[in-house]
Amino acid sequence: MIVIKRDYLVYPRSQGSIFCSLCKLFGGTSQFGTCGFNYWKHASQQVTEHENSLYIEITDSCRVNRHLISQLKEEVKYWRCVLQRVVTVVKKLSSRGLAFRGKD
Repeated sequence: MIVIKRDYLVYPRSQGSIFCSLCKLFGGTSQFGTCGFNYWKHASQQVTEHENSLYIEITDSCRVNRHLISQLKEEVKYWRCVLQRVVTVVKKLSSRGLAFRGKD
């Protein structure tokens, strides 16, 4: 028996079904968010499918910090270009034996 820990699944004993806490919290329309899942025969397959679809949804469109991540990527790209220019200048000056500062 393989045990997989899924912290986002909730099982209230009074209802006898499992719920996805993320779908309940963010208003998901899947069975895991609305009425719960209690078809135990194919539970592992259904939970895995829901997990994969949930991961795709969260990573693609439902991220709260999506704009912050894109801004961070642009900033990293900018500073990499700046560093590349600095390295190019240093290589050029050192290959010709020129001074980095002043005349000597």
